[in-house]
Amino acid sequence: MGQTLHLMGALVDARVHLERTLDLCAVNQEAIAAYRRFGTDDQSNALSFLAPTLLLLGYPEQCVAAAGQAVSRAQAMGHAYSTALALSHVAFLGTVGCDPERAAAYADEAIALSMEHRLTSPAHRARFFRGALLAQNGDPQRGIELMRNAIAAAEANAERNRRTLYLCHLASAHASLGQPEVSLDLLDQAIQTAEITSERFFEAELYRLRGEMLFTLGKKGEAEAGLRRALTIAQQQQTRWWELRAATSLAKHWHEEGRYVEACSLLQPVYGWFVEGFDTTDLKDAKALLDELRDLSGPQNQARRG
Repeated sequence: MGQTLHLMGALVDARVHLERTLDLCAVNQEAIAAYRRFGTDDQSNALSFLAPTLLLLGYPEQCVAAAGQAVSRAQAMGHAYSTALALSHVAFLGTVGCDPERAAAYADEAIALSMEHRLTSPAHRARFFRGALLAQNGDPQRGIELMRNAIAAAEANAERNRRTLYLCHLASAHASLGQPEVSLDLLDQAIQTAEITSERFFEAELYRLRGEMLFTLGKKGEAEAGLRRALTIAQQQQTRWWELRAATSLAKHWHEEGRYVEACSLLQPVYGWFVEGFDTTDLKDAKALLDELRDLSGPQNQARRG
């Protein structure tokens, strides 16, 4: 239930169910040991899903702790499938701004382990995230190749989950190559997929990136509407991580237009909500922008008061 709610974008409810799962696992170790032979370890898997849930809800440090527990438990048991899944989840976290340096190593480890034990699904997922990380770190061509190959392999294996996530990262990579039209087409496919399947955990990010692409194409009105839509979705889902990204993107564009007071008023309460994770790139970027906006909006506020 927690996993399904996570993918549907009901992150608050997902957290409740996943934490309840961990409570049940703690007092039923014999039962989960018996189930383990049929697939994955329930406790490790719950931690693996809880980690990204916590990140999207705005708790990056708690996310890292849960991910570390998932990997450590799976490795300590010597359970290959659970370990590959846990490692691939950590790799995913790196693609959305949480510990990207460790993520690449974990993606490689997940790929190697999956190949050794012929675990197809974790292998496809880890290869995709390795490609996404490559694209984000200066090699979009190679990253796109890996991502497209991983998507094709997953679809050939009848794997349908996370398609919105896959298309979003692929769109971002094409955007980095200066191909906004290709990016928009992929994002439209992802948004349509979200509507059809109710896989909405990446929906806010889809609209944010779509807004960025429309700004690139000079479609200012549509672009701002897209970023506002991203903000609304994030607020409805209480996904503070996506809300921070959407608010930062919109504030940047308002900064470029000289709308310093509006931008500061938008970003300040979103950034101010966070109580951890200030060493992450997303929060550092938001703070740097906010500090600049405060400096620039100060004279405007003084002039208005005068």
